Amino acid sequence: MPTEPFVAGEDREHRDRRLVRATVWCETIGDQDALVRDISRNGLGGRVSREPLASGMDVAVNIVGGLQVTGVVRWTRGNAFGMRFHKDLEPTIVADHLRKQLDAASSHKWEIHSRHRLLSNERELPKRWV
Repeated sequence: MPTEPFVAGEDREHRDRRLVRATVWCETIGDQDALVRDISRNGLGGRVSREPLASGMDVAVNIVGGLQVTGVVRWTRGNAFGMRFHKDLEPTIVADHLRKQLDAASSHKWEIHSRHRLLSNERELPKRWV
């Protein structure tokens, strides 16, 4: 599917800046890990882990957590790339997915080991510190 040439600054819209793990697939390279750095209603930007993509490639991106999108690579710079989706996403889908990612990350129970806890008064200090 041919695409019009990319012009920097054109088609700019609000982007949610996030670092989200993903897998990028294209017919010529196959699957490779990626980091998505921003996502908007009509595209995303990211960086692939191994082999650079090329402008005009059709790709599928599976973002960790279940969001799957397809589109065309519009620009590349080394392993960094930008793609335009074949079909625009509803902003609520992107927001809901990013919210689920954040909720999943913050739902873990973290416990601070006693040697790293803040002490609130002198009675809690070890004798050698007083």
